[in-house]
Amino acid sequence: ALPNNDIQMQLNASTQPVIFTPLGGLKMTYLVMPVQIRQ
Repeated sequence: ALPNNDIQMQLNASTQPVIFTPLGGLKMTYLVMPVQIRQ
């Protein structure tokens, strides 16, 4: 869980990671890798 209700999201493309950064409070960065499920 993110430690703050206000966050910044940085997006590039659907196959690139998303970066979440809480605004205020602790200086933390969360990197979320996308997953594609193919059949």
